[in-house]
Amino acid sequence: MDERQHHMAEPDWIEGLICFCAREQIVSQVIDGTEAAWSKLCRGRPFPARADIDPLDFRQVLPYLSIVELHEHPFRIRYRVLGTEVARFAGEDFSGKWLSETGWSPLHQKLNHMIYARAHETRRPVFGLSQVDWLDRKDHFFPWGLFPLGEDGRATHCLSVDDFTNIARPSGLLRESSPKDVPE
Repeated sequence: MDERQHHMAEPDWIEGLICFCAREQIVSQVIDGTEAAWSKLCRGRPFPARADIDPLDFRQVLPYLSIVELHEHPFRIRYRVLGTEVARFAGEDFSGKWLSETGWSPLHQKLNHMIYARAHETRRPVFGLSQVDWLDRKDHFFPWGLFPLGEDGRATHCLSVDDFTNIARPSGLLRESSPKDVPE
């Protein structure tokens, strides 16, 4: 995280773990790429339908991208598909699990519930920063974005993008590479 992001976001930190940010506060090529592909799919609508999502449209950011279902009455979150980098940083692949099945602490579940509820209620992209433990250190922060998907004005899914590139080099999984590009 650069100093500008930290300074601008500081007043909005929740439990020292997440911060909602205005779009202009987020500096991320991964989020920029996701937003560009998502915006192109909107075609004059508030957001694209889940059926409009083709992974090839997001191939440059796929390892950082997840698809999340948003269920109503009561509001619940189910992780459908998880990017390889998201699973690596979480330490598990929670594809197909409800938020309550992840084994995360009650606080982490509450915070995730809060960010997805904001995307669901506003039906607009939501951006922020989150803290993540990585290599036994708790001082890592990464930008994220949630992009609603759905039909008839209802947000039924989200594209969730977590940009960990400022913390660790990509693992190289699901990436077109030649032998010289493979990490050592």
